[in-house]
Amino acid sequence: MTYTKPDALISCVQNTRQQNTCLENEADAMFTVHEAEKLLRALQANSDRHGELLCELTINEQAFEAIRLQPETPEGSAILPSTINLFGDDTSLACGVDEKGFAARAYRHWINHIREKGFDAELALRCGLTPQQLQMLCHVLIQASDKTDLQTYLARMIDDLKGDPIARAYCTKMVLNEFITWLGYDRVAPEMRPNSHIHRDSALFSPLLREAPLAELDNQVHSNIVWLGDWLIALYNRTLEQHEE
Repeated sequence: MTYTKPDALISCVQNTRQQNTCLENEADAMFTVHEAEKLLRALQANSDRHGELLCELTINEQAFEAIRLQPETPEGSAILPSTINLFGDDTSLACGVDEKGFAARAYRHWINHIREKGFDAELALRCGLTPQQLQMLCHVLIQASDKTDLQTYLARMIDDLKGDPIARAYCTKMVLNEFITWLGYDRVAPEMRPNSHIHRDSALFSPLLREAPLAELDNQVHSNIVWLGDWLIALYNRTLEQHEE
């Protein structure tokens, strides 16, 4: 397994860019591939602050309490419950996803949380980003959550916890925060993930082999570096996906 130093990430990204078609119409895009690369450079240059950035993006105790204390919204006297599929090909309803249910409300709350962080100028300054770069990052996270159908996945994960509001809330917090950690790739089979540019012959976020540590770093530090490099490449790939549609 070949290890690529983190400072070589940008050249790897540029190779990835050549392998992917450029935007069909960059003028109509919210941001360009060049801007995505600048965001990646800024995040890499300030990688020592990455932990603080992710800590702010994940659900904190205040946001968790807002989710946990959400009131139930009964369907009333409807003869046909909202979980019955009337639309044939709409698999989300067929799977029992209630658009007015807890998962939908928690997901909307999470989106509002991410949007608010996107406009936190002080957070951008602390993390070495411009306000526009932080907004772009948060936009990519929201769009990626929609593309990977995070709400439906959340609904399935908490479906058996309706009788335990506390467990349901903690599971919701775990699912939403894990999306920030893995950008949805934990739900993608390794053979279907993009390649890692840190460990060349592996997919993103693949478990590390114990027999291939860095000589100058212990395994934990090595794992953190690999995860960070993979996270940056994962974010870049999520950005590209939004322009392929």
